[in-house]
Amino acid sequence: MKPLVGLAFLAASLACAQSTTLPADAGDAEAHDDAGDGAGDRGDTATDGACRPGEELCSGVCADLTTDPAHCGTCSTTCAPGEVCNEAHCASSCTGGLENCSGACVDLQTDEAHCGSCADPCALHEECRSGHCTCVPDCTGRECGSDGCTATCGDCPAGRECGDDGRCFCAENCVGRTCGDDGCGGSCGGCDPGFACTPAGTCSCGGTLCGALCCTGAQVCLDGACCDPTWSTSVPGVSLRGLVRDAGGTLFAAGSSGTQAWVAAFDACGNRLREHTFVSGTATSTGLAGLTLAGDDLYAVGQTLESGADPGNGVWARLPKATLVPAWTNVLWGGNDLDEAWAVAVSGSDVWIAGSGAITATGSFPWVIRGLPDGGACGFNPFPASSGGVGRDVVLNGGRAYVAGARGGEAFLTSWAAGECAWTPPLDCPCEPTGTTVAFQASGAAYTEARAVVALGSGFYVAGFSDVGGDLGGMVVRIAATVVTEAPRWNPTTLVDAYTALAAEATGSAVYATGTMGWDGAGEAGSAVVSRYGTAGVTAEWQVNPPGAWGCWDLVVDDLGGIVVGCLVPGGGSTLRRCLPTGVCP
Repeated sequence: MKPLVGLAFLAASLACAQSTTLPADAGDAEAHDDAGDGAGDRGDTATDGACRPGEELCSGVCADLTTDPAHCGTCSTTCAPGEVCNEAHCASSCTGGLENCSGACVDLQTDEAHCGSCADPCALHEECRSGHCTCVPDCTGRECGSDGCTATCGDCPAGRECGDDGRCFCAENCVGRTCGDDGCGGSCGGCDPGFACTPAGTCSCGGTLCGALCCTGAQVCLDGACCDPTWSTSVPGVSLRGLVRDAGGTLFAAGSSGTQAWVAAFDACGNRLREHTFVSGTATSTGLAGLTLAGDDLYAVGQTLESGADPGNGVWARLPKATLVPAWTNVLWGGNDLDEAWAVAVSGSDVWIAGSGAITATGSFPWVIRGLPDGGACGFNPFPASSGGVGRDVVLNGGRAYVAGARGGEAFLTSWAAGECAWTPPLDCPCEPTGTTVAFQASGAAYTEARAVVALGSGFYVAGFSDVGGDLGGMVVRIAATVVTEAPRWNPTTLVDAYTALAAEATGSAVYATGTMGWDGAGEAGSAVVSRYGTAGVTAEWQVNPPGAWGCWDLVVDDLGGIVVGCLVPGGGSTLRRCLPTGVCP
């Protein structure tokens, strides 16, 4: 095969000279279907300092010294006008068998730049044979794909594909797969914790599917989170009193941290999400005792202490769940002595608070407060002042507010219609119960106090304690209309055994009570207790003592029937714990 030559003309006096700096006419290349870009791709200026076999590099241009009239025989030899380059010599004409193509003497039978005629160059991969361009396969460095003609340089094995460079490469295959081998030693992705990759390349949960999570082992799915079924969370330095749970499973707790009111949010697994502390107004200290939900807000109640003639008042606050920073805090005044708010219940625009007013060494009175969502409130003693007593808990049910506490040595449950009671801002709204007041004394007791109440079915369950011969024991009763059904008194020690909070199971088959046993009435001695009472016969089914705690103040029941209790531990701290309905408690 003869070396390739260009088809460009030199201008002016070098009109007959030929080099390879300019491409051939595009129209020439179109004469051959498989020529590609033909002469246009051949004989270009050498950019890498090398020319094709049979060519020489002349001032950056590759030239065939045997035929190029611009570089005839040598790079510096240019044939005169009218001369041709004939076999590396300038001459007046071409020797026999060669054709004058613009000053180049070429063999039309073999020259790839002039194959069959001066105007017909061959394309890449073509040779001029007998005056015809013939494709020449080229598989140099290629193992697959086209050979430049009509065949291939080879086929790739299964699982591999041919690249543009003619080399076989592994073709990743992750179609329909989210995990596992991609067929090339790589991965289509991984699975989240708890999930395993199947042979089909999908992630499968071997445990309990919990939304986008997979709960494994003993974990349970609580409100879209995988939790230990009996978890425990420490809350150092906090006296935890009130506890409530929203529909999304978030737990909210309230109490005090030193001299400040404390409120916090926890997820369904007991992980703390956020917390906030505050002091109301000019108070020297503020503590919270009760908590309830109202849409996107919380209402919290408690006590605030002041310097001056009036040592303390009730306090309440409205806190957005998202931040726990109070929208407002307001003082609740019940008299010139100590006052305290214990519980709050909200339904729509109806807000009711229960507490104790005018607390002195000789007594106090049950204190019921009607509030407004903007913080306004007025309070009253629902009974004759001579009876004294305390208010401890409030629930809203059937459009009525039910308040439980003690007066005259007896426990009571009484009610008002949610919208009644005259309003006389800023302090008093005298109101008398319009519902039947049920007062009762535990068997053999000299004093009985209701500390908690829940509405369940057509009746109510009340828990607290009673004093029999100076020995305090736990009390649980069911009240239906005016009928009081008493559970056997719970009195495992000769010290204080008492219940402080109640929560109903979602099925209505049981209520749970929490409190303390063996407490000395002043320090941190004693043991916390959680009890389950079947509602069918108001009988105790089990009692457990959460380890390391001396008293529990509140509890809630979650969607799986777990009982989350807020308990006090020695040293001034608290814990949140999730107990099982079977009585297992961490």
